[in-house]
Amino acid sequence: MNVAHYAIVGLVGSEGLTEPTDEMLSAIRDGIELLRQHGAGDEIKGHRDGYATTCPGGPLYTWVKNGAPRPKGTEPAAPPAKPKPKYEPFPGASWFKTGRKSPIVSRMHDRLVAVGCNRYASSKNKDTLGSGDVASYEAYQRLLGFTGSAAKWPPGPTSWAALRVPKG
Repeated sequence: MNVAHYAIVGLVGSEGLTEPTDEMLSAIRDGIELLRQHGAGDEIKGHRDGYATTCPGGPLYTWVKNGAPRPKGTEPAAPPAKPKPKYEPFPGASWFKTGRKSPIVSRMHDRLVAVGCNRYASSKNKDTLGSGDVASYEAYQRLLGFTGSAAKWPPGPTSWAALRVPKG
């Protein structure tokens, strides 16, 4: 058992505290679940299953033999929600069609201006993709060090991620 198993220890005595508390059982269960998340198997055994001992004691061993159920009311808190991304994900090259109208285009325009790559003749329709967006974005890709066809329209995922267009 010392080679092919993990050990989680719950200390109870032969007098005084002989019954494991719900908090102890919950903590042991947390440990079991953590080990399983990292590759431990489903098997749960008591120390006495491998050695001539009375460990882990009657009440704790009964709980182990019952599959180590989580005590009622001790469910772990839900994991924290993943933070929402701050930036627009890459919409795919086919999304960048001339004439597309979107607030994303306006935010892209603002970022291109912020990084010094504004090639717009006019910004009256900055939420609609046009030739100024193509020229501005190609200038931005060259600023990043892209050359040749890699610096041409439409945007790619690498340059888009680097531009950090804020989510709306």
